Amino acid sequence: MKESCLKNDSQLRQLQYWLQEVLINRGNLYQKLLGAEHQANLTLEETIKETELFPAIERINIYASGYIARLVEALKAEYPLLCKFMGVEVFEGFAKAYIVTHPSRYSSLYKLGAKFPEFLEETQPKGANCPDQVALFQIPAELALYERTQAEVLLDHGLEEHPHYTSETSIAFLTTIHSETLQTSPCLRVLKMEYPIRSLAISLRLNDTVTTPQRAKNWVALTRKDYKVVSLQICDWQAELLEALKSPTPLYRALENVKFSNMAEVLLWLPTALDFGLVYYPK
Repeated sequence: MKESCLKNDSQLRQLQYWLQEVLINRGNLYQKLLGAEHQANLTLEETIKETELFPAIERINIYASGYIARLVEALKAEYPLLCKFMGVEVFEGFAKAYIVTHPSRYSSLYKLGAKFPEFLEETQPKGANCPDQVALFQIPAELALYERTQAEVLLDHGLEEHPHYTSETSIAFLTTIHSETLQTSPCLRVLKMEYPIRSLAISLRLNDTVTTPQRAKNWVALTRKDYKVVSLQICDWQAELLEALKSPTPLYRALENVKFSNMAEVLLWLPTALDFGLVYYPK
């Protein structure tokens, strides 16, 4: 009985490996079947039952095509703005290439698109010098990173269970905040962009067509407040300050790591940072 179970388990793993190779390998169906046969030592005839009306090759083709199609739809759901910007046909082409280049190894679809921004960055053609050509390839990669970061922020630990203190700009606040210990939210992400992606994302949500933005380096902070993702455009010194507050740090000490900081600007901006959940008072 034990030997029989071990044999069945081994056969199941072999069959699973064969099917995996058919689904995720590059090439057309026949190339995939040859590769799977070589890797798993199984043939199509040994694995898929066929009838006169439904040959085995058609059965596996339907399954393989359906598998890729479902994953492409999952990527569309995770990157709706990117799909809208690129166009459905172009997006699907890159999505299929990504799926076979980075086949999913997880049961959760959340991790399926984790490397999609990196894939778009790595597959950009080299040697593009024309600004329009550079934008054509760079903007999709940055837009993908923006959307993926939103998904990460949504699932990371936030401040919803942390006591919220209403910020103010009173004299008392301004005189005490300098020595207060602050920390960035666990779900905060700060992105350095080459293009105004946040503005582009807003336009894509509101309009059917958008114009390609011009290159303009900027920073975007993404966090979550009341279980909703919040994005804010920030400047250089604000990005530096948030970096310095990744761990609990007194404000005056964090400011030592900021190259340029006008104390008046800092004190006026901190209430906004507190209200939107960029930073908080750790306990």
